[in-house]
Amino acid sequence: MGRARIAPLRKAPNEQQGYPPWKAKAAKKLKDRHGIEATAIAERIWTHFYAHRLRPRQAADRAATVYRGAPADWLNTK
Repeated sequence: MGRARIAPLRKAPNEQQGYPPWKAKAAKKLKDRHGIEATAIAERIWTHFYAHRLRPRQAADRAATVYRGAPADWLNTK
């Protein structure tokens, strides 16, 4: 049996950017693009998007899908 190769993680959209600034940008995009307040989205969902290294715009679009309750595969981060 050979060793399994594990692909290295992608770098975060902005390696210097922490969670609070990232979430602030994503919340602004969510409000501007979809008219939804960030507080309507559970914190665990925001942290999930951040952990999967989505850009703020991507996170905002997926958060809008979650908000609307669409059964889309919003967790699919590929």
